[in-house]
Amino acid sequence: MKLETYDLFNEVSRKIMHIMREKLKSCGLYKGQPKLLFLLNKDDGLTKKEISQRFEIAAPTVTKMVERLKTTIFYIQKKMKMTNV
Repeated sequence: MKLETYDLFNEVSRKIMHIMREKLKSCGLYKGQPKLLFLLNKDDGLTKKEISQRFEIAAPTVTKMVERLKTTIFYIQKKMKMTNV
């Protein structure tokens, strides 16, 4: 069965997204957090309002992302310290 180029692209894209979600999950990260990390790495010190404007999302959504990320980073740092003991 021959897939059209569009169908093939969609199939590959879905598989890549599935792999990404699994990798993020194994690191304790949620879907939007890598995008936030890349933005903050590029433009450190942005306010939640500036982030919400850049991502074109509501400020409470950014607040939730940041709070989850702080928890995740704390968990990762704690896990790394315990592993290095």
